[in-house]
Amino acid sequence: VVYILAKGSRKTLPYTIALGIYLISNSNLALAMAGLLPSSRVVIDANVIGALIETLMFSIILANRLGELKQATITMQETIIRMQEEQNRLLSEKVAEQTKSLKVLFKELHHRVKNNLQFIQTFLWLKKKRLHDPEGIEALESTERRLHTISFMHEMLYSGQETQVNLKTYIEKFVTHFSAEYPSIRIDLKAVSFQVALDTAVTLGLILNELMTNSIKHAFVQTNEPRITIRITPDGDGLLFVYEDNGSGFDPEVGAGSGLGNMLIRELVKHLPEGVCSYENREGTTIRVKLKCEKKEAAHG
Repeated sequence: VVYILAKGSRKTLPYTIALGIYLISNSNLALAMAGLLPSSRVVIDANVIGALIETLMFSIILANRLGELKQATITMQETIIRMQEEQNRLLSEKVAEQTKSLKVLFKELHHRVKNNLQFIQTFLWLKKKRLHDPEGIEALESTERRLHTISFMHEMLYSGQETQVNLKTYIEKFVTHFSAEYPSIRIDLKAVSFQVALDTAVTLGLILNELMTNSIKHAFVQTNEPRITIRITPDGDGLLFVYEDNGSGFDPEVGAGSGLGNMLIRELVKHLPEGVCSYENREGTTIRVKLKCEKKEAAHG
């Protein structure tokens, strides 16, 4: 015990003192029982005091040990927090690096698609200049208009680098662009804000382009005040897209959807999620397109 007291560290001091008191108390008790020490009040009090001091020392040892464990726990928690912060920092840097690479690739893809569309439009324009057949020229002009619409939609949608778009905002921009080309046509838009995938927005834009083109070419020939109404409303777990014009309508004997543009509309509807299309003659032509829409906003317009 003396050697431990002399050579031991500060942490071992309480243990050493408690051990010394324990040995002395037990030695006194053993000597008293053997008759080597007188069974006096002093010996009994010494043993009691020794037991109390021993208990006190072990309480101090326990408190010190609990303090050490608490400090070790705090140190471990701080280490874990630092490791988590470092891991989060490395993860954030990795995500930022990948996002930057994706933005570069997205921008390059957008640039290439835009150039290819411009090349095709130029090719069709040159081809049209060499034709003399009115039907062939009209067919190329229709294709040019469709490509122009696709180019406009691509520029408007994909340059934002978003996977979802607000359909109402998108259609508003499309209508504004169309109204600038045909200011004599009144266009009323009544829409609820829906978040839809890019592919869905592009398909609906192409359908709208075909519907407006058909109205201009066929329905409004004898209409003094041409008007187009577009409605986008909730419909169960999806949305209802309604297009109306106040033109001449279609011939009931021939039926709706018999032209190339309407055939294209029906094919495009098939690419919409659970898309369904119907036509109706009612003071013009009404076309309803129903489709499933997983996500929609609460804001109304």
